[in-house]
Amino acid sequence: MSERDLDFDLHNAIQELIIKGLLEENSMAHVVARKVVHDGYESLSPPQRSLYDSVVMPVLKYRN
Repeated sequence: MSERDLDFDLHNAIQELIIKGLLEENSMAHVVARKVVHDGYESLSPPQRSLYDSVVMPVLKYRN
């Protein structure tokens, strides 16, 4: 993904989660979420996918 391809919607959603206290800034889950924003879900290693799926995805769904 190039800089133009950043997922700004996901970036904004993650920032909203941090503001609401649903995701801790600079936690491993936040680091992995930022990687998805910049490089896409496919760029994650299996452990990172597991973390993203078990921590980030549920709070993203809760947010909606």
